[in-house]
Amino acid sequence: MIEFICYNIISLGLFFLIYIFLLKKEKNLKLNRIYLIISLILSFTSPFLQLDYGLNWNPISEIKKGSEFENNDFFSPNLAFENSETIEFKTANKLSAISIIYLTVSLIMILRLIWNLKSIYSSIKNSNTVYSLNQEIRLTEDKNSPYSFFNYIFLRSEHLKNKDELKSILEHENCHSKQFHSLDIMLIEVLMCFSWFNPFIWLFKREIETNHEFLADSFVVNSGIDIDYYSTLIVKQSKINISGIYSGFSLIKTKSRLIMLHQKKPSIFKNFFKISFALILCAGIFVLSSSSPLKENKSLVVLIDPGHGGKDLGSLNEKRINLEIANQLIELSKSSDIKIVSTRSSDEFISLNDRVKMIDKIKPDLMLSLHCNASDNRKQNGVEGYYSANNLYDKVS
Repeated sequence: MIEFICYNIISLGLFFLIYIFLLKKEKNLKLNRIYLIISLILSFTSPFLQLDYGLNWNPISEIKKGSEFENNDFFSPNLAFENSETIEFKTANKLSAISIIYLTVSLIMILRLIWNLKSIYSSIKNSNTVYSLNQEIRLTEDKNSPYSFFNYIFLRSEHLKNKDELKSILEHENCHSKQFHSLDIMLIEVLMCFSWFNPFIWLFKREIETNHEFLADSFVVNSGIDIDYYSTLIVKQSKINISGIYSGFSLIKTKSRLIMLHQKKPSIFKNFFKISFALILCAGIFVLSSSSPLKENKSLVVLIDPGHGGKDLGSLNEKRINLEIANQLIELSKSSDIKIVSTRSSDEFISLNDRVKMIDKIKPDLMLSLHCNASDNRKQNGVEGYYSANNLYDKVS
Protein backbone atom coordinates (compact mmCIF):
# COMPACT_ATOMS: atom_id res chain seq x y z
CA MET A 1 0.00 0.00 0.00
CA ILE A 2 2.84 2.39 0.87
CA GLU A 3 4.47 1.67 -2.50
CA PHE A 4 1.21 2.50 -4.32
CA ILE A 5 0.83 5.78 -2.42
CA CYS A 6 4.41 6.78 -3.29
CA TYR A 7 3.99 5.86 -6.96
CA ASN A 8 0.66 7.68 -7.10
CA ILE A 9 1.95 10.93 -5.60
CA ILE A 10 5.18 10.94 -7.62
CA SER A 11 3.60 10.01 -10.97
CA LEU A 12 0.68 12.42 -10.54
CA GLY A 13 3.13 15.16 -9.59
CA LEU A 14 5.30 14.54 -12.65
CA PHE A 15 2.26 14.47 -14.95
CA PHE A 16 1.12 17.76 -13.41
CA LEU A 17 4.52 19.43 -13.95
CA ILE A 18 4.55 18.32 -17.59
CA TYR A 19 1.11 19.86 -18.06
CA ILE A 20 2.04 23.16 -16.37
CA PHE A 21 5.31 23.71 -18.24
CA LEU A 22 4.50 22.25 -21.67
CA LEU A 23 0.76 22.17 -22.33
CA LYS A 24 -1.29 24.50 -20.14
CA LYS A 25 -0.36 27.81 -21.79
CA GLU A 26 -1.00 26.54 -25.33
CA LYS A 27 -4.43 26.70 -26.90
CA ASN A 28 -4.78 22.95 -27.48
CA LEU A 29 -7.83 22.76 -25.28
CA LYS A 30 -9.25 19.38 -26.31
CA LEU A 31 -5.80 17.78 -26.20
CA ASN A 32 -5.21 19.26 -22.75
CA ARG A 33 -8.47 17.79 -21.50
CA ILE A 34 -7.54 14.36 -22.83
CA TYR A 35 -4.09 14.65 -21.25
CA LEU A 36 -5.47 15.60 -17.82
CA ILE A 37 -7.96 12.73 -17.73
CA ILE A 38 -5.64 10.04 -19.12
CA SER A 39 -2.72 11.03 -16.88
CA LEU A 40 -5.07 10.99 -13.91
CA ILE A 41 -6.26 7.47 -14.77
CA LEU A 42 -2.73 6.19 -15.48
CA SER A 43 -1.44 7.46 -12.14
CA PHE A 44 -3.99 5.30 -10.33
CA THR A 45 -3.81 2.19 -12.55
CA SER A 46 -0.18 1.86 -13.68
CA PRO A 47 1.20 0.68 -10.29
CA PHE A 48 -1.18 -2.29 -10.49
CA LEU A 49 -0.16 -3.32 -14.03
CA GLN A 50 3.40 -4.51 -13.23
CA LEU A 51 4.44 -5.03 -16.85
CA ASP A 52 7.81 -6.49 -17.84
CA TYR A 53 9.72 -4.02 -20.02
CA GLY A 54 13.09 -5.73 -19.47
CA LEU A 55 14.19 -3.08 -16.97
CA ASN A 56 16.65 -4.54 -14.47
CA TRP A 57 15.99 -2.72 -11.23
CA ASN A 58 15.85 -4.08 -7.73
CA PRO A 59 12.70 -4.11 -5.63
CA ILE A 60 12.88 -2.53 -2.21
CA SER A 61 12.38 -5.83 -0.38
CA GLU A 62 15.07 -7.76 -2.26
CA ILE A 63 17.71 -9.50 -0.15
CA LYS A 64 20.92 -9.51 -2.15
CA LYS A 65 23.11 -12.56 -2.40
CA GLY A 66 25.82 -12.61 0.22
CA SER A 67 23.94 -10.55 2.78
CA GLU A 68 24.56 -11.61 6.35
CA PHE A 69 21.79 -11.84 8.89
CA GLU A 70 23.59 -13.49 11.79
CA ASN A 71 24.59 -10.23 13.45
CA ASN A 72 21.31 -8.38 12.86
CA ASP A 73 19.36 -7.40 15.95
CA PHE A 74 16.04 -9.04 15.17
CA PHE A 75 15.03 -9.52 18.78
CA SER A 76 14.88 -7.41 21.89
CA PRO A 77 17.58 -8.21 24.46
CA ASN A 78 14.99 -8.92 27.14
CA LEU A 79 13.21 -11.99 25.80
CA ALA A 80 10.21 -13.34 27.64
CA PHE A 81 11.03 -16.92 28.54
CA GLU A 82 7.67 -18.52 28.12
CA ASN A 83 7.45 -21.92 26.48
CA SER A 84 7.39 -21.19 22.76
CA GLU A 85 5.19 -24.19 22.05
CA THR A 86 2.35 -22.69 24.08
CA ILE A 87 2.58 -19.03 23.04
CA GLU A 88 -0.36 -17.96 20.91
CA PHE A 89 0.69 -15.48 18.23
CA LYS A 90 -2.05 -12.93 17.70
CA THR A 91 -2.06 -10.75 14.63
CA ALA A 92 -2.75 -7.12 15.28
CA ASN A 93 -6.38 -6.31 14.56
CA LYS A 94 -6.47 -2.77 15.87
CA LEU A 95 -6.53 0.10 13.44
CA SER A 96 -3.61 2.46 13.70
CA ALA A 97 -4.16 6.18 14.28
CA ILE A 98 -3.16 6.91 10.67
CA SER A 99 -5.71 4.36 9.38
CA ILE A 100 -8.45 5.89 11.52
CA ILE A 101 -7.64 9.40 10.26
CA TYR A 102 -7.58 8.20 6.63
CA LEU A 103 -10.89 6.33 6.91
CA THR A 104 -12.53 9.23 8.74
CA VAL A 105 -11.54 11.83 6.14
CA SER A 106 -12.47 9.45 3.28
CA LEU A 107 -15.89 8.93 4.86
CA ILE A 108 -16.36 12.69 5.14
CA MET A 109 -15.40 13.12 1.47
CA ILE A 110 -17.84 10.39 0.42
CA LEU A 111 -20.64 11.95 2.48
CA ARG A 112 -19.79 15.33 0.92
CA LEU A 113 -20.11 13.84 -2.57
CA ILE A 114 -23.42 12.18 -1.69
CA TRP A 115 -24.71 15.46 -0.23
CA ASN A 116 -23.82 17.36 -3.41
CA LEU A 117 -25.52 14.75 -5.57
CA LYS A 118 -28.57 14.86 -3.32
CA SER A 119 -28.65 18.67 -3.63
CA ILE A 120 -28.56 18.45 -7.42
CA TYR A 121 -31.30 15.82 -7.41
CA SER A 122 -33.37 18.09 -5.19
CA SER A 123 -32.79 21.02 -7.58
CA ILE A 124 -33.90 18.90 -10.55
CA LYS A 125 -36.99 17.70 -8.71
CA ASN A 126 -38.09 21.04 -7.31
CA SER A 127 -37.19 23.39 -10.17
CA ASN A 128 -39.60 24.58 -12.84
CA THR A 129 -38.91 23.68 -16.46
CA VAL A 130 -39.16 26.41 -19.09
CA TYR A 131 -38.14 26.63 -22.74
CA SER A 132 -36.24 29.54 -24.22
CA LEU A 133 -34.32 29.75 -27.50
CA ASN A 134 -35.33 26.12 -28.15
CA GLN A 135 -33.54 25.05 -24.97
CA GLU A 136 -34.92 23.29 -21.89
CA ILE A 137 -34.00 25.27 -18.79
CA ARG A 138 -34.44 24.54 -15.09
CA LEU A 139 -35.33 27.67 -13.16
CA THR A 140 -33.79 27.89 -9.70
CA GLU A 141 -33.13 30.53 -7.07
CA ASP A 142 -29.68 29.12 -6.38
CA LYS A 143 -27.16 31.97 -6.24
CA ASN A 144 -24.55 29.71 -7.86
CA SER A 145 -26.50 29.61 -11.13
CA PRO A 146 -26.00 29.56 -14.02
CA TYR A 147 -24.52 26.07 -13.94
CA SER A 148 -25.07 22.67 -15.54
CA PHE A 149 -24.91 19.01 -14.58
CA PHE A 150 -24.89 16.62 -17.52
CA ASN A 151 -27.96 17.59 -19.63
CA TYR A 152 -29.54 19.81 -16.98
CA ILE A 153 -29.00 23.59 -17.24
CA PHE A 154 -29.92 25.69 -14.22
CA LEU A 155 -30.64 29.43 -14.50
CA ARG A 156 -32.36 32.08 -12.43
CA SER A 157 -35.38 33.86 -13.84
CA GLU A 158 -33.40 37.10 -14.19
CA HIS A 159 -31.17 35.44 -16.80
CA LEU A 160 -34.16 35.16 -19.15
CA LYS A 161 -34.60 38.93 -19.44
CA ASN A 162 -31.63 39.69 -21.72
CA LYS A 163 -31.79 37.52 -24.85
CA ASP A 164 -28.21 38.22 -25.96
CA GLU A 165 -26.84 37.38 -22.54
CA LEU A 166 -29.08 34.33 -22.34
CA LYS A 167 -27.82 33.06 -25.69
CA SER A 168 -24.19 33.31 -24.53
CA ILE A 169 -24.95 31.55 -21.27
CA LEU A 170 -26.84 28.74 -22.98
CA GLU A 171 -24.04 28.20 -25.53
CA HIS A 172 -21.55 28.06 -22.66
CA GLU A 173 -23.57 25.55 -20.65
CA ASN A 174 -24.42 23.51 -23.76
CA CYS A 175 -20.70 23.00 -24.30
CA HIS A 176 -20.39 21.57 -20.79
CA SER A 177 -23.34 19.31 -21.51
CA LYS A 178 -22.41 18.15 -25.03
CA GLN A 179 -18.77 17.45 -24.13
CA PHE A 180 -19.77 15.57 -20.94
CA HIS A 181 -17.65 17.70 -18.62
CA SER A 182 -19.66 16.40 -15.68
CA LEU A 183 -18.08 12.97 -16.23
CA ASP A 184 -14.64 14.48 -15.64
CA ILE A 185 -15.87 16.18 -12.49
CA MET A 186 -17.42 12.98 -11.15
CA LEU A 187 -14.22 11.04 -11.86
CA ILE A 188 -12.01 13.49 -9.98
CA GLU A 189 -14.51 13.72 -7.11
CA VAL A 190 -14.57 9.94 -6.65
CA LEU A 191 -10.77 9.69 -6.78
CA MET A 192 -10.49 12.51 -4.24
CA CYS A 193 -12.60 10.52 -1.78
CA PHE A 194 -9.81 7.96 -1.52
CA SER A 195 -6.72 10.04 -2.39
CA TRP A 196 -7.55 13.26 -0.59
CA PHE A 197 -4.06 13.17 0.98
CA ASN A 198 -2.40 13.60 -2.44
CA PRO A 199 -1.87 17.35 -2.96
CA PHE A 200 -1.63 16.95 -6.74
CA ILE A 201 -5.14 15.57 -7.10
CA TRP A 202 -6.50 18.89 -5.78
CA LEU A 203 -4.36 20.71 -8.34
CA PHE A 204 -5.64 18.38 -11.05
CA LYS A 205 -9.21 19.19 -10.08
CA ARG A 206 -8.49 22.91 -10.42
CA GLU A 207 -6.87 22.46 -13.84
CA ILE A 208 -9.67 20.22 -15.13
CA GLU A 209 -12.32 22.75 -14.10
CA THR A 210 -10.30 25.59 -15.65
CA ASN A 211 -9.88 23.64 -18.88
CA HIS A 212 -13.65 23.09 -18.99
CA GLU A 213 -14.16 26.84 -18.85
CA PHE A 214 -11.58 27.41 -21.60
CA LEU A 215 -13.40 24.88 -23.80
CA ALA A 216 -16.80 26.44 -23.13
CA ASP A 217 -15.51 29.96 -23.80
CA SER A 218 -14.00 28.84 -27.10
CA PHE A 219 -17.23 27.07 -28.01
CA VAL A 220 -19.26 30.24 -27.42
CA VAL A 221 -17.01 32.43 -29.58
CA ASN A 222 -16.90 29.82 -32.36
CA SER A 223 -20.73 29.78 -32.38
CA GLY A 224 -20.67 33.37 -33.69
CA ILE A 225 -21.03 35.44 -30.53
CA ASP A 226 -18.86 38.57 -30.51
CA ILE A 227 -15.67 38.02 -28.52
CA ASP A 228 -15.65 41.50 -26.98
CA TYR A 229 -19.25 41.23 -25.83
CA TYR A 230 -18.58 37.78 -24.39
CA SER A 231 -15.44 39.01 -22.61
CA THR A 232 -17.54 41.66 -20.90
CA LEU A 233 -20.05 39.00 -19.87
CA ILE A 234 -17.25 36.86 -18.37
CA VAL A 235 -16.16 39.77 -16.19
CA LYS A 236 -19.76 40.35 -15.11
CA GLN A 237 -20.47 36.72 -14.30
CA SER A 238 -17.09 36.10 -12.63
CA LYS A 239 -18.32 37.87 -9.51
CA ILE A 240 -20.36 34.75 -8.79
CA ASN A 241 -18.49 31.97 -6.98
CA ILE A 242 -19.38 28.51 -8.13
CA SER A 243 -19.01 25.68 -5.60
CA GLY A 244 -20.07 22.08 -6.01
CA ILE A 245 -19.71 19.23 -8.46
CA TYR A 246 -21.49 20.87 -11.36
CA SER A 247 -20.06 22.94 -14.21
CA GLY A 248 -20.59 26.67 -13.81
CA PHE A 249 -20.42 29.68 -16.08
CA SER A 250 -17.87 31.41 -13.88
CA LEU A 251 -14.62 30.39 -12.23
CA ILE A 252 -12.17 32.18 -9.99
CA LYS A 253 -9.46 32.98 -12.55
CA THR A 254 -11.24 35.37 -14.89
CA LYS A 255 -7.96 36.81 -16.12
CA SER A 256 -6.77 33.38 -17.31
CA ARG A 257 -10.03 32.87 -19.19
CA LEU A 258 -9.74 36.21 -20.94
CA ILE A 259 -6.12 35.59 -21.87
CA MET A 260 -6.89 32.13 -23.27
CA LEU A 261 -9.97 33.46 -25.11
CA HIS A 262 -7.91 36.03 -27.02
CA GLN A 263 -4.86 33.84 -27.46
CA LYS A 264 -3.95 32.47 -30.87
CA LYS A 265 -2.98 28.88 -31.50
CA PRO A 266 0.79 28.20 -31.45
CA SER A 267 2.81 27.55 -34.60
CA ILE A 268 2.77 24.01 -35.97
CA PHE A 269 6.47 23.46 -35.18
CA LYS A 270 6.20 24.76 -31.61
CA ASN A 271 3.05 22.76 -31.07
CA PHE A 272 4.59 19.56 -32.43
CA PHE A 273 7.75 19.97 -30.35
CA LYS A 274 5.94 20.56 -27.06
CA ILE A 275 3.39 17.79 -27.58
CA SER A 276 6.06 15.29 -28.67
CA PHE A 277 8.29 16.12 -25.73
CA ALA A 278 5.35 15.83 -23.33
CA LEU A 279 4.37 12.44 -24.76
CA ILE A 280 7.93 11.11 -24.42
CA LEU A 281 8.09 12.22 -20.79
CA CYS A 282 4.66 10.73 -20.08
CA ALA A 283 5.67 7.42 -21.65
CA GLY A 284 8.76 7.35 -19.43
CA ILE A 285 6.67 8.01 -16.30
CA PHE A 286 4.21 5.27 -17.28
CA VAL A 287 6.96 2.73 -17.93
CA LEU A 288 8.68 3.42 -14.61
CA SER A 289 5.48 3.31 -12.58
CA SER A 290 4.07 0.17 -14.25
CA SER A 291 7.22 -1.93 -14.70
CA SER A 292 7.94 -4.94 -12.54
CA PRO A 293 11.45 -5.79 -11.34
CA LEU A 294 13.43 -8.62 -12.86
CA LYS A 295 14.51 -11.28 -10.39
CA GLU A 296 16.72 -13.57 -12.42
CA ASN A 297 19.88 -12.34 -10.66
CA LYS A 298 18.44 -12.81 -7.20
CA SER A 299 19.47 -15.94 -5.32
CA LEU A 300 16.73 -17.98 -3.70
CA VAL A 301 16.51 -17.03 -0.02
CA VAL A 302 15.36 -19.82 2.30
CA LEU A 303 14.73 -19.28 5.99
CA ILE A 304 15.27 -22.37 8.13
CA ASP A 305 13.66 -22.34 11.56
CA PRO A 306 15.14 -25.09 13.79
CA GLY A 307 12.27 -25.79 16.17
CA HIS A 308 12.60 -25.39 19.93
CA GLY A 309 15.89 -24.38 21.59
CA GLY A 310 17.17 -23.35 25.02
CA LYS A 311 14.78 -24.30 27.79
CA ASP A 312 12.32 -25.60 25.18
CA LEU A 313 13.65 -29.15 24.64
CA GLY A 314 11.04 -30.46 22.28
CA SER A 315 10.66 -34.25 22.09
CA LEU A 316 13.66 -36.08 23.58
CA ASN A 317 16.72 -34.27 22.16
CA GLU A 318 14.81 -32.60 19.35
CA LYS A 319 16.21 -29.08 19.80
CA ARG A 320 19.78 -30.29 19.13
CA ILE A 321 18.80 -32.50 16.18
CA ASN A 322 16.87 -29.68 14.50
CA LEU A 323 19.87 -27.34 14.85
CA GLU A 324 22.28 -29.97 13.40
CA ILE A 325 20.01 -30.47 10.39
CA ALA A 326 19.84 -26.69 9.81
CA ASN A 327 23.64 -26.34 10.06
CA GLN A 328 24.18 -29.13 7.55
CA LEU A 329 21.71 -27.56 5.13
CA ILE A 330 23.59 -24.27 5.40
CA GLU A 331 26.88 -26.05 4.74
CA LEU A 332 25.47 -27.89 1.70
CA SER A 333 24.06 -24.65 0.25
CA LYS A 334 27.43 -22.87 0.12
CA SER A 335 28.17 -24.32 -3.31
CA SER A 336 24.76 -23.39 -4.74
CA ASP A 337 22.82 -20.24 -5.59
CA ILE A 338 20.52 -20.81 -2.64
CA LYS A 339 21.01 -18.53 0.34
CA ILE A 340 19.96 -20.21 3.60
CA VAL A 341 19.37 -18.21 6.76
CA SER A 342 18.66 -19.79 10.14
CA THR A 343 16.56 -18.31 12.93
CA ARG A 344 19.12 -19.57 15.44
CA SER A 345 22.74 -20.72 15.27
CA SER A 346 23.06 -21.99 18.84
CA ASP A 347 21.07 -23.58 21.62
CA GLU A 348 18.94 -20.55 22.49
CA PHE A 349 15.29 -20.02 23.22
CA ILE A 350 13.35 -17.90 20.73
CA SER A 351 9.65 -17.29 21.21
CA LEU A 352 7.17 -17.85 18.41
CA ASN A 353 6.47 -14.12 18.33
CA ASP A 354 10.14 -13.34 17.72
CA ARG A 355 10.41 -16.03 15.06
CA VAL A 356 7.51 -14.42 13.20
CA LYS A 357 9.18 -11.00 13.52
CA MET A 358 12.32 -12.41 11.92
CA ILE A 359 10.31 -13.92 9.04
CA ASP A 360 8.52 -10.62 8.45
CA LYS A 361 11.81 -8.72 8.36
CA ILE A 362 13.76 -11.08 6.09
CA LYS A 363 10.82 -11.83 3.75
CA PRO A 364 12.33 -15.08 2.39
CA ASP A 365 11.24 -16.84 -0.80
CA LEU A 366 10.70 -19.99 1.23
CA MET A 367 10.41 -20.68 4.96
CA LEU A 368 10.87 -24.13 6.51
CA SER A 369 10.20 -24.95 10.15
CA LEU A 370 12.19 -28.06 11.19
CA HIS A 371 10.86 -30.48 13.79
CA CYS A 372 11.52 -34.11 14.71
CA ASN A 373 8.41 -35.79 16.02
CA ALA A 374 8.52 -38.67 18.49
CA SER A 375 6.15 -41.61 18.82
CA ASP A 376 5.74 -44.69 20.97
CA ASN A 377 5.15 -46.63 17.76
CA ARG A 378 8.61 -47.60 16.46
CA LYS A 379 7.13 -48.51 13.05
CA GLN A 380 6.28 -44.89 12.35
CA ASN A 381 9.01 -43.17 10.34
CA GLY A 382 9.63 -40.95 7.34
CA VAL A 383 9.15 -37.30 6.48
CA GLU A 384 6.02 -35.20 6.96
CA GLY A 385 5.34 -31.85 5.32
CA TYR A 386 2.71 -29.44 6.57
CA TYR A 387 1.44 -26.31 4.86
CA SER A 388 -1.65 -24.16 5.09
CA ALA A 389 -4.32 -24.55 2.43
CA ASN A 390 -5.92 -21.28 3.55
CA ASN A 391 -3.71 -18.96 1.53
CA LEU A 392 -3.11 -17.88 -2.06
CA TYR A 393 -0.04 -20.08 -2.46
CA ASP A 394 -1.35 -23.45 -1.34
CA LYS A 395 -0.84 -25.00 -4.80
CA VAL A 396 2.74 -23.72 -4.96
CA SER A 397 3.33 -25.03 -1.44
